[in-house]
Amino acid sequence: MNDSISVICPVYNSRRFILKAIDSIINQSNYPYELIIVDDGSVDDTYNFLKEYLGKLNLKFTYKIFRVKHKGPGAARNKGVREARGKWISFIDSDDIWSKDKISEMKKIIRSNDSTNFICHNEVFVSLTGEKKKLDYFSKYKPSEELVKQLFNQNLFSTSAVTCKKRLFNDIGYFDENLLSSQDYDLWLKFSEKINLYFSKKYLGFYIQRSGNISSGNWFFRLKNEIIIINRYRYFVNNNIVFKRLLILIMASLYNLLKR
Repeated sequence: MNDSISVICPVYNSRRFILKAIDSIINQSNYPYELIIVDDGSVDDTYNFLKEYLGKLNLKFTYKIFRVKHKGPGAARNKGVREARGKWISFIDSDDIWSKDKISEMKKIIRSNDSTNFICHNEVFVSLTGEKKKLDYFSKYKPSEELVKQLFNQNLFSTSAVTCKKRLFNDIGYFDENLLSSQDYDLWLKFSEKINLYFSKKYLGFYIQRSGNISSGNWFFRLKNEIIIINRYRYFVNNNIVFKRLLILIMASLYNLLKR
């Protein structure tokens, strides 16, 4: 049970593409302890579709599907974490896909690293046009430097690539449900002083860009929320780093605006 992994998948109007994410969990070479799907108030047929689809399968692990009032992915993930019975939590977004050895690799790392409480791996980015690009998160991480400061400068982790101990949530806190975006970045910073990180160089998932998701638009909300987050954790670093971080963020947002 020490390596038991609960998979949390928030969904919202995901009927058109959710099967790829779900099937990538079902077809794992090593099964999770459980799958928890939280429907964040979908107005399409996502909830009924998943309930019927999963009900017909003879799964080797347990699953639960919850339907909640629409409050955003942070609230949906929080619901999933609170319901989880595994010692570890793996997140997958409804439009992302895992490689078949993802869970197997996570369990190997857990069993071989007693002090680790947070794991992240690399991903492959798939654009709207289907082009693929390797996202080498590991190359941005410097083991010799404080994680807190590195995270303040940039988000090193992707939600669908993170597996962490549930105890971190119980001891430190959950996703901020009031943020419209970047709830994951806020949480990693919240955890950062207590994270014992294992960074895998392996590419164990696909980060799928989809029209309407945060990676393909909504730059203003991202800017607003990241400024809130920078202000919230500014005590981690000196004022010069805070100013530099704000300047880079604003310049990047202006660039995105000019591209539109």
